[in-house]
Amino acid sequence: MQIKALRGTQDLFSPAIEKWWYIETVARDIFKVHGFKEIRTPLLEESLLFSRAVGETTDLVEKQMYSFTDRGERMLALRPEGTAPVIRAYLEHHFDQHPGTSRLFYIGPMFRAERPQAGRSRQFHQIGGEVIGSYEAHVDAETLSLIVLFFERLGLSGYTLNLNSLGCAADKKAVSLFLKKSLEKDKSALCADCERRFDRNIYRILDCKEKGCRAIVQKLPPILEKLCASCITHFETLKHALSLSKIDFIISPHLVRGLDYYTRTAFEITHPSLGAQDAVGAGGRYDGLVETLGGKPTGSFGFSIGFERLLLALEAQKKEIGQNEPLEVFVATIGEKTLETAFEILNALRKAGISTLLDFEKRSLKAQMRLADHLKAKRVLLIGEDELKEKMVTLREMESGQEEKISQKELVGELSRRIGKEKK
Repeated sequence: MQIKALRGTQDLFSPAIEKWWYIETVARDIFKVHGFKEIRTPLLEESLLFSRAVGETTDLVEKQMYSFTDRGERMLALRPEGTAPVIRAYLEHHFDQHPGTSRLFYIGPMFRAERPQAGRSRQFHQIGGEVIGSYEAHVDAETLSLIVLFFERLGLSGYTLNLNSLGCAADKKAVSLFLKKSLEKDKSALCADCERRFDRNIYRILDCKEKGCRAIVQKLPPILEKLCASCITHFETLKHALSLSKIDFIISPHLVRGLDYYTRTAFEITHPSLGAQDAVGAGGRYDGLVETLGGKPTGSFGFSIGFERLLLALEAQKKEIGQNEPLEVFVATIGEKTLETAFEILNALRKAGISTLLDFEKRSLKAQMRLADHLKAKRVLLIGEDELKEKMVTLREMESGQEEKISQKELVGELSRRIGKEKK
């Protein structure tokens, strides 16, 4: 029986992988100019990290997390999100003792046991950033401007930045009591999940995607009306900073995030091409998470962008990104005596940074030319016994069919010059 990839996972290879490389390259460039440093956390963590950080009553922990007991009887989990591991690493490696803020980014796979859907598999990928060490609203605005610049560089348009504030920890307690009073009369009309959330985590009702629950939520007054003066000032400062940066946004009065650690700023970036699951990126402020995981009170702001959903949005706009670079040179040999020289030329060209392939299978010249055509090689070097005697090679430009002889001694320099000129 043939073994296939698990449902909800996928193999990535050319030509699709070039799009991934391109997006990663643009992301790394944007992070660099904003002073972010890369961090790579393990795919495996203790389950306790996520239940403590994200919340035991969240869907992520209760329904979606891949958790298991290993041979050492430890409860482990495949990484379902990126923020908690970054904060764990921040504390474990004493980043909290460094001066100033820590700006860290990650690119990598996450895992959630949920029904595969467009843009979200069981193994999916995220680009994320965390700014740890500041309570200031301008940090929120600065990081949101990073995301906008990233999208602009990729050519993504038509998205919407949805913004809200959840308030501080004290506000969240007050809002929870208010929501219980307001939703009590509609409790029986809620979906089964939201009936359970009513007593365990009522904020999650605001994030429900069921039509009936959303209709009930839309009748509630905005969360912003229940926030303290300090949180209102923080949110007004953020809005003003975004306006100064000429970043458009809309206020979504019932927007919350599905993870418990969020406080104050919450945002979601949606794109109309993605259907019902239209979020391409999201995040917010989590001022209590460092303390929850054993550190001192530390203001923090972060985000994640779904790699697959970002690709879907770009493809919906028919954006051509990460085009596969053509093979610059294919080396074809005629006769067994030519292989040694061809091999030396192959290595010399590769050392010069010129993509080159050589057929080792001793095919006929006609078969080698078919292979070069299949590989979309821009040019072919022909090496036969005459070329060996003359210490030359025959260069054929595949598009024009034009041929010329070049000395082996001058070959690397000549091809480097031509290819460099083509790329300008």
